[in-house]
Amino acid sequence: MEVAAGLVAVEQIVSTTIEAAVVGGYAIAKPTQPLKAKYTRIATSASSDAADSLERSSHTVTVLHGKAYIFGGITSDGDHASNDMHIITLPAFSGATEDYKCVPALGSETPKSRANHAACTFGDDVYMFGGTTDGNWADPDSCIWMFSTTNLHWQRRNGPSISGEDGAAQLSHDLIVSNGLLLLRLTSTYKTSVQTQVHYTKLGDLGSSWSTISLPSNDLPLRIIAAGPAIYALPTDTVNVSELYLCPDMTVSGATFVSIKLPSTTDTPLPQTRSGNQILPISTGHGRHYLTLLPGVSSKPKETLSDIPSYLTDLWTLQLPSDSGSLTKIKDATREQINLSSGEFTWSEVVVEARTEELGSEGKALPGPLAHYAADNVDEKTLLMWGGVDARGETVGDGWLIWLE
Repeated sequence: MEVAAGLVAVEQIVSTTIEAAVVGGYAIAKPTQPLKAKYTRIATSASSDAADSLERSSHTVTVLHGKAYIFGGITSDGDHASNDMHIITLPAFSGATEDYKCVPALGSETPKSRANHAACTFGDDVYMFGGTTDGNWADPDSCIWMFSTTNLHWQRRNGPSISGEDGAAQLSHDLIVSNGLLLLRLTSTYKTSVQTQVHYTKLGDLGSSWSTISLPSNDLPLRIIAAGPAIYALPTDTVNVSELYLCPDMTVSGATFVSIKLPSTTDTPLPQTRSGNQILPISTGHGRHYLTLLPGVSSKPKETLSDIPSYLTDLWTLQLPSDSGSLTKIKDATREQINLSSGEFTWSEVVVEARTEELGSEGKALPGPLAHYAADNVDEKTLLMWGGVDARGETVGDGWLIWLE
């Protein structure tokens, strides 16, 4: 019996080793893209042209501690939304029981209503910059606004110095957080020259001064996105480019952006160029990062003046380098050793799976073509879209979660 038991044990060890090798080989051989996505509609707004309507475009939504904070934008009647802050609880991500509340602008100084601004979050605060009000710059002094999600009051903070033609940069900008820094990307066009600069300051210190780093010269405006510790810069309204720019860590001395040449291939599909869209970072775990390209309006030139703009519905991901020392970094290196592509810096269309259980009274399981919506990360691989303009040119007020895997 002891001999038999020993033989069984040996057989189990051999079997387990073979299974592990097979599983490991499958994991190495399995492509890193495409990803899959599912949509869930979490809210819809009744049709209204009131200033506090959540049917809006060119606004911002920021997610913090399981709640979405919606500010600004243009309502369905073409007017600016009020300067109230709309707070919506995301049931799957918050223990709060209150679904929605609208908070008037509180504080000794408060921001004007605006559209085309930028916003991000850090700690318990929402940070906001720029935009326009009634055809003018919302903040001629280029300040930063901070909204406390704990006491619901606004506070004003000095921004970087902007003057002259750089004032137009208030319409072309990003505001993001990375490694304890607040980064503001400003792009200005003077005659035929496009200049993009990144201003940054330390968070948590209201007296901290601003520093500036210039992006390499480019014929197109650039946007910046934080993915892990790195900052990426790529054109604002196109994705079919041969290079992008990378700053591995803005906190190190002498930080700079370096050019990254994208793989050149003729047999790999690429997303259509688009505007009125968002690009957000996601992570699927184990050190794997992507940039996710959301829908927008096709930038393909019109053949005739009467052509209707083409609104897109597709999602795409651009695979980024894996974190150093991570499991995915090891997998990528192993794939390259056996002549398999790691997928780094390649685009792939996301496979969208319609959820029939999401069909409501309107029979709507997907958001459809959209542009000029607001979007933000909910967690590492879940995104939130709110509002926007649909293919009929109508302003909508739906909120959608996008679950990526």
